[in-house]
Amino acid sequence: MLVQMAALWQMFPRVHAHPAAAAPPEFPVSDCVTTLDRAQYDTFALSYVVPTDDTVLTEGDIPLRDAKSHQFFAFRGQVAALGSSHVYRPFAPDAVSVAPLPLWITEGDVQRAAAASAQLLGIATAAELPLDQMLETHAALADQWLRMTPDDGRLPILARQTLVPVRWGLSDVPAGVYTVAGYIFSPPYNGWAVRPGVLKIKDAQHDPPAGEIAALSETVFSQQGRKLTACLDVPDGSTLDGDYRVEEQPERGWQSWLRGRPIRSGELSLCFHTSRRDVSGNLRLRLTLLAPDGSRTALHSHDTITWLQGQGPCLESRTQCCAFDEAPAPALSGVADEVVDIAPPAAAHCSASLPGRAPFNPRTLLAALALLALLRARGATAEVKGCSAARARRHAAAATGHRDPAAAGWPGCAARPRRAARRARPAK
Repeated sequence: MLVQMAALWQMFPRVHAHPAAAAPPEFPVSDCVTTLDRAQYDTFALSYVVPTDDTVLTEGDIPLRDAKSHQFFAFRGQVAALGSSHVYRPFAPDAVSVAPLPLWITEGDVQRAAAASAQLLGIATAAELPLDQMLETHAALADQWLRMTPDDGRLPILARQTLVPVRWGLSDVPAGVYTVAGYIFSPPYNGWAVRPGVLKIKDAQHDPPAGEIAALSETVFSQQGRKLTACLDVPDGSTLDGDYRVEEQPERGWQSWLRGRPIRSGELSLCFHTSRRDVSGNLRLRLTLLAPDGSRTALHSHDTITWLQGQGPCLESRTQCCAFDEAPAPALSGVADEVVDIAPPAAAHCSASLPGRAPFNPRTLLAALALLALLRARGATAEVKGCSAARARRHAAAATGHRDPAAAGWPGCAARPRRAARRARPAK
């Protein structure tokens, strides 16, 4: 099988497989969401650079006419690096959760590489690959990608080639949210490079919600919260649902965190936290954006939070927070707030009433304060009367020379005669 071709190279002393794909395309820094309205744009200009020319075949390369070249694709989901490979997560919330990105595009590429390697090595090599090892035949990725450049129009890895942007015609491209990725064709080791941010294409009938979650990787104890930032481009009236999943326990599925949070375009800041004591491990977050027309876009965090159970005070920092976003959020101006929050409330930072306690009533507090003032007034009157009686008994006891235990009176009354005696004492 062709998947064993890398091992075949090592069987021959004159051929040594190169350890990685050829030079990848490098993309410039761009907005986290690049929005194109088809009423104003009919093409998208993709700019990229290469660190150095890389067209010369060396030992280990399979000699094909288009070896060491680049091709570009648009995916209807997120493409993220996972170790030395890449995985795909669709923007559609109900689609397959994750799929490895194949390193071959078509069966024709596989057949050509197998034939060229057989001629080079002087032996026959099989050209059969599982269907999920080729992008064109991967069942879970069907209808999830579009070619920006054709298979027979792959671009050589040359610095001068990058001086001209790749132009992608938008006339036949459905409105939606896309991730752009560059494919590196350098058999037997092919690869991918991902353009940062997402590409949003809209028209008069469709304005899909789009966004990107910033990096989250950090170890967080359960008494803390993790600050989450994202940039959004959404139509007015959109809402957000938040979920998380323990990567080590995929059978538990996605756990609810927020529901129905009103959102608007721009930067989004949240404080992630879960009060569940049975949650620990690497958590991946998902934000599902819901537009008024019913269109939805699921954003997954590219990395994970290491969540550990702990106890102690919550301390704010640059990345950690204490104002947990587990309670219903206030409605934005002009947006109905119909939040349904099914996450357990945070004990220390939830603005909702705690279970089993009556809601706060200011009239109850005022009545309690009035009663306390009345009791204090009555106590002061009793103290004055008690002090007068105690003084009279003390004077009678002093005149007769007999000790009267009741003359001690109220505990605080003895201080005033002593203070008076001190004031009457003549100066030396």
